[in-house]
Amino acid sequence: MPKIKENKRGIISWNEAERMINSCNDLEEQSLIAFLYMSGARISEVLALKRKGNILHERTLFFDLNKTPFIDPLIDYLNSIQLRESKVWDWTRVKAWRLIKRLEPSAWLHLFRHTRATLLAEKGATESQLIAWFGWTDGRPTQEYIQKSEKLTKPLADLLVD
Repeated sequence: MPKIKENKRGIISWNEAERMINSCNDLEEQSLIAFLYMSGARISEVLALKRKGNILHERTLFFDLNKTPFIDPLIDYLNSIQLRESKVWDWTRVKAWRLIKRLEPSAWLHLFRHTRATLLAEKGATESQLIAWFGWTDGRPTQEYIQKSEKLTKPLADLLVD
């Protein structure tokens, strides 16, 4: 299995996430990796998610189902546990860490959060949007991502061109 290449942004690319999902043993693993990649939620937040009917409790995330990558494994998994009204993933942090290490030895759990924050900043997310999405209490964490964003580090002259 090819390793995640060190890139200048230090993130998991779309292709790398797809490879990880396709390397999973089952739908539960695929859905967990897909959710981590899409949401950027902390592993503790993900493992605390509960299902009641069609609602995920504890953290409210909104995805455009037509534009969200890797949504199929998540929807399929949620449908497969439709009658279970408990934690979506009844896993420990250690089990999740072992899965990540099996799929990609150079990755770590927080890399999914870092990836999502980087990608959102590169797409032009504002400080207040990043704070709301990631649940930060202030803007300090956003600065790392906004300042590194390729979109915001363009030369000023490029911004003046029509």
